[in-house]
Amino acid sequence: MNSKKAENRMDEMQELQLLRLEEHGFWITFWALCAAVAAQALAGTGFREIVGELAVLVIAGGWIMVLCLKNGLWARSYRPSMKTNAVCSVIAGLALGGVFAVRAFAVLHKPLSPELAGRIALAMAAACGVCFGVLEAARAVYKRRRARLDDAEENGK
Repeated sequence: MNSKKAENRMDEMQELQLLRLEEHGFWITFWALCAAVAAQALAGTGFREIVGELAVLVIAGGWIMVLCLKNGLWARSYRPSMKTNAVCSVIAGLALGGVFAVRAFAVLHKPLSPELAGRIALAMAAACGVCFGVLEAARAVYKRRRARLDDAEENGK
């Protein structure tokens, strides 16, 4: 095998089009995997059976987050703010609580009890807190990195 890098035969428009296709493919795969994990949890599958899918989700999400922060990127449609991070965290907590509640009551047929409701509420609060903490840490890193990149652009580097 030749160790030289293969010649790029695409023009800039084709490169941009390929990047968009790859981006859409990644996000379709990511959200389909999220849906598959939720569906398996709702079907009564145990944690051991879905740990592989969860690992792929964490690795892919972490990889994208690190690369975006490294390049000073956040999102196309909104700016990073504490309010946005809080809303996203609440949505994540509610989604996790919804999956847990449906699994407990509809799939596993557990009776409603204060203990079960407390465990679901605790899982929701923990998910919300962890998500908010990660998003706020990412926002702080983003702001520092963006300031550094903007300074470098102004200085002509």
